[in-house]
This record gives sequence, structure tokens and C-alpha cells, in this order.
Amino acid sequence: MFEIGLDDPIRKLPGAKTKIAQDVEVVGNVGNFRTAFNLIKVFLGIGILATPASFQQIGIVGGVLGLMFVGILNTYTMKLQILAKNRAEERYK
Repeated sequence: MFEIGLDDPIRKLPGAKTKIAQDVEVVGNVGNFRTAFNLIKVFLGIGILATPASFQQIGIVGGVLGLMFVGILNTYTMKLQILAKNRAEERYK
């Protein structure tokens, strides 16, 4: 079921009711490999553009510590996502 988000302009109108679409069809031909490749391109691009400016503003020590913190946080959240995926697969077999 699809519901219009809270930030939707229709919802902000006085007396507006939430619209719900009963049948939402998702159409696409992008596979897992292509999706993963696009995500990698986006994250690498952002990192290449943002990292030098961040290091310049915060310094080398702060930059290295911040990068290590973000790496540890990313590893932790990746493990949580894998755990959630495995539990969802078990639940909906």
C-alpha cells in the first residue's frame, strides 16, 4: 500500500484527506548488479568530492578519526541490515 508522505503539498491543504493507491505496480529492468554498481558510483563520487574539503576544514587528525568513526558506523549498520534481511526471509518463507 502506498500513502502520500507527510511533506506532500496536498496534505498541507485545509481539509485534504490522505490519498491511498490500492494497486501500485513497480516497473523496471534494473537487476541487482546494476543497482549495486550505481550505488557504488554514487558513494565513491560523493566521497571523492567531499573528503578533501572535509580534511581541509577539520585537519588531518580529526579527518582520520572521523573517517574511522564513519567506517565503524557503516560496518555496524551493514550488519544490522543483513540481520534484518535474514530475519525477514525466515519470517516470510
